[in-house]
Amino acid sequence: MAQRENNVFTHADSIDQVDTYSSVQSFTPQVNYDLVLVKLKMARKGSPGITTVEIHTADGSDIPTGASLATETFNGNDLTTNLNNPEIKTITYISPASLGSGTKYAIQVIPTNFEGNVTYVAWYDDNLATAYANGRGMERPNGTTWVARNSDFYFDTYDLRSVIPKVCIF
Repeated sequence: MAQRENNVFTHADSIDQVDTYSSVQSFTPQVNYDLVLVKLKMARKGSPGITTVEIHTADGSDIPTGASLATETFNGNDLTTNLNNPEIKTITYISPASLGSGTKYAIQVIPTNFEGNVTYVAWYDDNLATAYANGRGMERPNGTTWVARNSDFYFDTYDLRSVIPKVCIF
């Protein structure tokens, strides 16, 4: 049976400018599974260059800890520039991360280039959506301290057996 965790909504009414200090969405699987793919709602402004998406375990405060369990990169310059109509960016992990039921994990987005309101990767959230109960969005605006967001980022995770989930767990 395919498994996934998600915070999927039909519209995004705000964006986060993912800076050089990164942003995170934590999640807690309800079953064990091998994470092979994540989908994030994104756009760009300017030329943000290579963007890294990592999977980490997270501590009780939703902060990523330890070495990356899975890492992939994509060219942020290939994202749409239409900030009013973001795209779903699919990240496929060549080496899947084995996730354990009840363990908290974090999806971390780390851009290469960030120049204030000129160049950034936008990871969309929705402050009107029902909060994702098994994690939360975090950001590190000053480069050292993680701060909880008032909303969750759009994310969707998929297991190794299927890129079309059969079971949705909220």
